[in-house]
Amino acid sequence: MWTFGEKLRDLRREKGWTQEILAKNTGFSVKSIYNWENNKRRPTDYYYVATKLSDVFKVDLMVWFPTVAQDGKASS
Repeated sequence: MWTFGEKLRDLRREKGWTQEILAKNTGFSVKSIYNWENNKRRPTDYYYVATKLSDVFKVDLMVWFPTVAQDGKASS
């Protein structure tokens, strides 16, 4: 299974964006994006960040919550 940082990096690269462009489009700092992508830190307000990234990348919010099954129950 992938990490938050790996998913973020993959989606950013699919758009052809640099970390600077993503920072400009989200309002997050380049340093935060770098730390997230390199799994040095996770967002403090994970839900807010996931919602913002979903909007920017035009992906479903559940992309950021891979352990939740379709029925809404956590998978084991």
